[in-house]
Amino acid sequence: MLSPLGDVVCTEPVISLTFEMLQKAGIEGEIWFQGDNTASKLLTGHPMLTGTFPEDSPPPFGAQVVLDITSPNDCPSIASLRAGDKVSAVKLFCASSSVLGQTLHYDGRSPRLYLTAEEEERVLLLQLEGVKRVVVQESGRHWWKTYPHLKKLVQLLLSTGVQVFVVSDKPITFAVKGMVPLVALPIRDLMVHLKAADLVIGLDSGITHISAALGVPTYGIFGPTDPEEILGVYNLNVSWNTLPLHCPRARC
Repeated sequence: MLSPLGDVVCTEPVISLTFEMLQKAGIEGEIWFQGDNTASKLLTGHPMLTGTFPEDSPPPFGAQVVLDITSPNDCPSIASLRAGDKVSAVKLFCASSSVLGQTLHYDGRSPRLYLTAEEEERVLLLQLEGVKRVVVQESGRHWWKTYPHLKKLVQLLLSTGVQVFVVSDKPITFAVKGMVPLVALPIRDLMVHLKAADLVIGLDSGITHISAALGVPTYGIFGPTDPEEILGVYNLNVSWNTLPLHCPRARC
């Protein structure tokens, strides 16, 4: 399974649709997710998932592979998106999957992620602090997944009296008095902080997918990629703005 987290989130409807298809067929089946350590942990707590197992281990006895994605270049959905097709990754993931010899038909549902009961308690404790919480992502995996005015945005948010948490998987490149850095958090701890937030401001990245799939109010700041194509499954609203940045596409 792919390790980019946004792509893992986009495969979640495959799990729920497979579960429902097995139920309709009267089959008591198990659904397992195979992936790297981080990707597998992302789906912990899913009520329709029997369990996860490492990517370098054989599948449980008798398991049938529904969707096999070994790399972005081998994935028909990602290859199609890169070719400029106007269709969401979720729809293409489902179209490339089959159960009992039948293709999964995507019904438009948004991906969903789940927390465990213990994690939900942690979220509640954070929310009981009574402070408005905003989580801001510093940067994405690629150079174009960066917002150049992030420090000013954090300063503006802090001036309104909210508590601002800045998330990054590496040392944060700026400091603003009052902000709380969250650096290299384990994925489940990150999910708790996202779920406890009143607002998440992410980039073209997995964090934005995770936040939206947890049902948290989410803004994504995009550059040359198309948010309607990448995040349209979450029923988002899009506002296009002209920025003084180099952009290879007409809209950024």
